[in-house]
Amino acid sequence: MTETQGEILNRRGNDLVRQGRLEEAVVLYSRAIALEPNYAEPFYNRGKARLNLGDSRGAIADLDRAILLDPADADAFNNRAIAKKKVGLIQEAISDYTTAIRLDPTSYRAYLNRGIAYFELGNTVAACSDFKVAQRHNVEQASAAIRQAGCSE
Repeated sequence: MTETQGEILNRRGNDLVRQGRLEEAVVLYSRAIALEPNYAEPFYNRGKARLNLGDSRGAIADLDRAILLDPADADAFNNRAIAKKKVGLIQEAISDYTTAIRLDPTSYRAYLNRGIAYFELGNTVAACSDFKVAQRHNVEQASAAIRQAGCSE
């Protein structure tokens, strides 16, 4: 099966991300989107790149579109939640983490992230519950989060 131009540009953008060339990757993802505006993957990838570049609002916009095109993408919800949390939309972030977990119950990083958001809102019970799920699945930082939150064993 032959790749479309959009797929080729998306793949090349991914190669640039692996090289740490995020700004250049964003350009290629944008070109892929211009060619194939209903192709979710470059929106997702550009959103992740923008998030890593510190453009949380741009990331949210891209991830909104990726989710609209592929509403079953747990990673898109998790990454949009990270971006929303960075701009202070903690309740919306919790909702996105919850959706990511519903779509992919093995998204243990989303449990840790949601726990952190709950903890920031002062909901230690919910935070500890999520931290413990993450810890059971060996998510890095879960044990430290449990100690910081003062979760009981």
